[in-house]
Amino acid sequence: MIVLGLGFREKVTVASFENALAKAGVAHFDHITVLARKAKHPALQEFAKKHRIVPHKYDQCELEGIQTQTMSSEIHGRFKVGSLSEALALKASNPNATLIHNRIISDDGFATLAIATNSYEGKIR
Repeated sequence: MIVLGLGFREKVTVASFENALAKAGVAHFDHITVLARKAKHPALQEFAKKHRIVPHKYDQCELEGIQTQTMSSEIHGRFKVGSLSEALALKASNPNATLIHNRIISDDGFATLAIATNSYEGKIR
């Protein structure tokens, strides 16, 4: 199972997500995870529809304390994790999650993406 964790700013576009995905060099993924409060963003919905995946949503409190490889002091101050995209990917991939690509920032700076996996082939948590 391959999970994308997506963090993004309000000005994000589908091109922002696609750019981050291209930088990761990933052609296939099984799930998309996002913050619940951002799940209805039009660009996210369009990106998810294009890839035929319904985003899985997590509340901020579900992510607090997840250990990430990247440490952004700004993100840690707001979300209590070092990288929102990494925490989202790891949360959904547990148990036995492995981060296979730490945070990638789109060229326009509006999207971040991280990728995690585990050996479980099924629904995410």
